[in-house]
Amino acid sequence: MAWRDQLRKVRFGNRDLVGASWRGAPFFVDAADLEVGRRQARHEYPQRDIPYIEDLGRRAREYRLEGYVIGDTYMADRDRLIQAIEAPGPGTLVHPYLGTLTVTLTSCRVGERTTEGRLARFSFVFLEAGANVVPVAETDTGAAVETAAAAADAALQASFVRTFSVAGAPAFVEAAAVARVDEVATTLETAGARTGGSGSTWSRFRAGLRELREDATGLVREPKALAEAVQARIREIQTLASEEGLALTGLTTLRRYGQDLALIVQATLGRIREAANDLGLRRLVRGSGATTAATAAAASRPASYDEAVRLRDDLADWLDEVVVDLADAGDDETAAAVDAVRIAVVQDLTARGGTLARLRTVTPVVTLPALVLAHQLYGDATRADELVARNRIRHPGFVPGGRALEVLTDA
Repeated sequence: MAWRDQLRKVRFGNRDLVGASWRGAPFFVDAADLEVGRRQARHEYPQRDIPYIEDLGRRAREYRLEGYVIGDTYMADRDRLIQAIEAPGPGTLVHPYLGTLTVTLTSCRVGERTTEGRLARFSFVFLEAGANVVPVAETDTGAAVETAAAAADAALQASFVRTFSVAGAPAFVEAAAVARVDEVATTLETAGARTGGSGSTWSRFRAGLRELREDATGLVREPKALAEAVQARIREIQTLASEEGLALTGLTTLRRYGQDLALIVQATLGRIREAANDLGLRRLVRGSGATTAATAAAASRPASYDEAVRLRDDLADWLDEVVVDLADAGDDETAAAVDAVRIAVVQDLTARGGTLARLRTVTPVVTLPALVLAHQLYGDATRADELVARNRIRHPGFVPGGRALEVLTDA
């Protein structure tokens, strides 16, 4: 791309021409200067020839522009620009070489000459706006999610130990429990596969599931050891993901675990125990899956406010299902622990999502290259890859016209 093609353009009448604008008021540019450097304090000591220069940080960038408005309507354009110049506070400068900047105008000189009809010249001096940053205490919402999830996992494990038992039960109860552990291992393997995991991490995960199956007979006789083994495998799913978001894709598989299991007719004490064991294992898998998904969400980086809200609401619904199930069973202590995770997740994703760009929908009238469309939407052709990835466009040279696209916006 030639250097002239990279210069920023602003709208003059009905045309986009190379130039600049201040608070939306356009002008042409003759020359642009940027003053940069470091701030130093010079220390010179008595009876010492060598000074010491103390670095105090980067100095504020100063932007100088020599510009003009010209044409039959130059007076109206001049007055519009003067109005923008005299407005208070920092504003947006579209710089022909440096792009969109947030700056403060410190001075401007306006000149007109009778020998130069239809022309007004402007000499601008801008400083980067910066921010008055004051130290504030902030809650680490992600750490709060992890703390709440660890407490909930411990509560779920204790609840499982109180619920699950094969001691003194008929042989078919233990056999059924072993079969259920095998089904859990299969479910976890399916969940892990959805993360796109591979390599040594995936091999270790499958080896852990193989041990879970092989040790099932011994584990069902030790409920605490069984709960620890199942929860460990669930937490490993979070580490398998090959790319952002896939850990949650895999863990979501566990949300519906147990819904398709056949109901057990509780006609005898043995059947009642079998049904209780099934229910306990289901609650352990679904609850631990939800808490692990919460920690995965805390570590995720949603690309937009809309994605953060969607993730927050989905997780809150899942955790709420677990809470209601536990509360209906009279396990208020474990329900409260899981509900604390729900509250922490909502606070975390609400706080982080509030700083992100929103999504909106645009529909190009004609087919365009992604570079052109990105420049039209953002004034920044380098965001073409973002458009292509978000909308799964097959070829970046041909963004189809007439098709609604999702794009990020700060508005």
